[in-house]
Amino acid sequence: MAEGSVSIKCQLVEGDVLRQVAVGARKVGLVYSMLLVLVLGVGCTGSAPAVQLTVTPAATRMDEPAALRVSHLKPGSLVDLVLRSVDARGTTWTSQASFVADATGTVDPTLAPPTDAYLQAWGMGLFSVMSPSPAEDGYRWPTTGAATFDVDVEQGGRSVASGSLERTMWTQPPTTRTFTVAADGFVGTYVKPAGVQRGPAVLVLGGSEGGDPSFDATILAARGIPALSVAYFEAPGLPSQLQNIPLEYFDTPLRWLRAQPEVDPDRIWISGASRGSEAAGLIAAARPDLVHGLLDLSPSSAANCAYVPSTHQPCPGAAWLRNGRPVPYTKQYGTSVPTDHPSAAIAFEKVNGPVLTLCGGADLLWNSCKYSDAIQQRLQQHHTRFPRLALHYPDAGHAVDLPMPYEPLAPPAPGADPTYGSTPTANEQARADAWPKILSFVRHPA
Repeated sequence: MAEGSVSIKCQLVEGDVLRQVAVGARKVGLVYSMLLVLVLGVGCTGSAPAVQLTVTPAATRMDEPAALRVSHLKPGSLVDLVLRSVDARGTTWTSQASFVADATGTVDPTLAPPTDAYLQAWGMGLFSVMSPSPAEDGYRWPTTGAATFDVDVEQGGRSVASGSLERTMWTQPPTTRTFTVAADGFVGTYVKPAGVQRGPAVLVLGGSEGGDPSFDATILAARGIPALSVAYFEAPGLPSQLQNIPLEYFDTPLRWLRAQPEVDPDRIWISGASRGSEAAGLIAAARPDLVHGLLDLSPSSAANCAYVPSTHQPCPGAAWLRNGRPVPYTKQYGTSVPTDHPSAAIAFEKVNGPVLTLCGGADLLWNSCKYSDAIQQRLQQHHTRFPRLALHYPDAGHAVDLPMPYEPLAPPAPGADPTYGSTPTANEQARADAWPKILSFVRHPA
């Protein structure tokens, strides 16, 4: 070898990561450095290309999917995909799954399941199983700019490729207002999208967890629909249990929502999830002057007993009051057409507008699809003139009533929670299909 010359040798090491080796009679400072940089940048002639990660697209809205794809792996080799994001609260969320490269040296999570984690082919699976440290109740999206989700491809404990995805909830910051019983007569949160034109709005009710379901209002507003979430128990100034809740309480927030200049008062929807679906149905049926559309998510077709876990009583009385008197309720939990008190069945045919029901066939908390069928059948029997839509997902569970897809939710271990359906990804796949249909139905029911 001539003095001052440099030769480059390439070899494969663990996990088929290229190692570039430079040897020569004399490594002449600048020349050696330039050649080494060139080799690291373009690889060695005749050698395998470096592992590549592609993220498509590189930027999405919070409820849109992206595709991850790893290529130039050794066929049959094991690779770990590691996802990490720091939310607006400063909490770190992570997930990890292992995959086996196919015969072409490719890992595509939309086509092949991981060997662990969620165990199904699901392109956004890594995003859906992210867990926080320390523990938090939900991912906090920034109100300005994008949240960054970093992806690492690892082999043998080393990073061999990386990339990132920018996910945006808000294109412009919303206007948010909170309400208290002392000042306003109700507890809630109103979220108004920036630049919104006059149109529909939604009043949002949660379920037996209690409190203000403000995140559900937030995701609707992020898609341009003003929304007011309302607590009806387990909040300051309100009952501590789901028992004897006066339905007249909801008149005040409904009237406030109707009065907003960006809201068409003839396009007011009410949305209820789980036990909140009872209140939503009862209100929509009794107040056609205030409500003009109903979203019933993991619903009940009848008014059930109060929910007071501390009493250990199966039926401690009425959940709802009207004019100070108990709304008829059934003790036949899970029965879509009650026989003990037939008047407990909600009169959905009196709803002055479109009705949408959403359910999971693997719901183990209650048979929400049986309830959904009863609601739709009642509407059909009474020949209601308004559009109706039933979204039924056989493998999904009760928690399909959290409708936005691709949200980091830190789900429990398989089988540990009856709300999560028959498969680890069933609720997520149902949400991905249902969410755009819900938005479209609210905007243009047909």
